[in-house]
This record gives sequence, C-alpha cells and structure tokens, in this order.
Amino acid sequence: MHRLKFLAREVGNVRRILVPLDFRRWCGALWRGRAEIWRRRSLGPADDRLGERFSIRVRGRELQLEGASFGVVREIFGRECYIAGADLANCRTVVDLGANAGTFSLFAAVNAPECRVHAVEAQPAFVPIIEANLARNGLADRVQVENALVGGVHDAWSRELVRRHPEIGTYPIGARLEALGTCDFLKCDVEGAEFRLLAEDRSWLRRVRRIALEYHGTWDDGAGLAEILRGEGLTVAQAAHGSLGYLFGSRP
Repeated sequence: MHRLKFLAREVGNVRRILVPLDFRRWCGALWRGRAEIWRRRSLGPADDRLGERFSIRVRGRELQLEGASFGVVREIFGRECYIAGADLANCRTVVDLGANAGTFSLFAAVNAPECRVHAVEAQPAFVPIIEANLARNGLADRVQVENALVGGVHDAWSRELVRRHPEIGTYPIGARLEALGTCDFLKCDVEGAEFRLLAEDRSWLRRVRRIALEYHGTWDDGAGLAEILRGEGLTVAQAAHGSLGYLFGSRP
C-alpha cells in the first residue's frame, strides 16, 4: 500500500510539471518498465526512458531542458526536495553548489524572479549544458556559472578530475560569499565533498540565511554535519532519503 501511495504521488508530481506530450511519453515508459520499476522500487527506469530532452511547466511558463536527468528534475521541481519554490520568491542571492546540468539553478531563477544565482560545477562537460539550458530559456543573464571544485581535491575522483583538467581550480567559498555579502539560500550537493567543505574554516556559514545540504553516509554522519551547522547559529532539521540524507538549516 505504501508503494502504491508513493507511486500515485509521484505520478501526480510528474503530471504537474511535464508538458502533456512528454507526460504521455513518460507514462508509456512507466507502463513498459512496470516490472523493473516494481522490482527496484524506483521510477528510474521510466525517467531514463524519457531521455534527456523534455519540457516542463513552471509558474505559467515552459522550460526546455536538454542533457538533464529527469529523475533529478522530478525531485527538484516535482518533489521540491531542497526547498519549495514559494519559499524562494523573495530571495535575491542563491548559490548552487554542485549544479550538474543546471536544474536547481533554473528552479531558483524561475521561482525567485529578483534573484541572482551563482552556479558552481566541478565537471567541465556540464558547463556548456548548463549554459545552453539557461540560454534557451532566457535566463542566462540571471545565472553566473563557475567551473570549480567545491571542497578541494579530497578523494580519488577529484584527483583524477584535476589530473585530466589541471585548469580546474578550487571554489574559494569564503571569498565568494564575502563578495556577495549575504546568501539568502545555499544548495549543496557535492557528492561527499560536503564533509571537506565543513571541516575547516566555516565562518562563511554566518553569511548564509538558509541552506539545504545533501549528505552521503550514515545518519550519524549527517548528524555530525548538523552539529557543525548549529554551531554557526543555524536551526537544523535532518531527513533520511534512501542511502543519502538532507540537512535543512535556517536562521531564526
């Protein structure tokens, strides 16, 4: 019963955000992959079959995306996993750490019409995808894109990335936030680098009014990060999400 309720809720979210033609394509993929979806307890097979080119509806406008995972779009636009769009409305400065194909940057730019978004992505291949998605939706002038490593070189993946792309620098978060003055919302999804990001100087957190951080590891790992955020004056809630988890912090 729980799985059926989850499926019904997710289908409703998808219907709300996908344009009708693409919603029909997704439903067809859902039906064809129903056995695998039921076995895996995941809508990933339907998301993958939709492909990386589709259109969604947000706040009365249509956005065209290419090179993006619909599973990620479904979580950010449909489930609003980081923050509700309405809660972004009055934001002026948003930082997107781990921008991937630019999905959250688009979400923020559309829902916060007065905001400036600063998108940071480590993988060079994603940068032209982000820029193309912004340009085709008329949002290129609202989002600044930077190719940099968040948290520095800290594991085998980041060492290999820098070996192949020595031009990639480390994102100096303290200096960047000092230049911004205040960050109304910071989204952090940096594939494990969140521990390194919060391991040393954390004074930059005092400039952040609200944060949503995806952590990798156990509940206790996330709880340790939550204590760090609380130490910088944030009220924090923790939520599990499969093998990952989220921390949601805000200032009173």
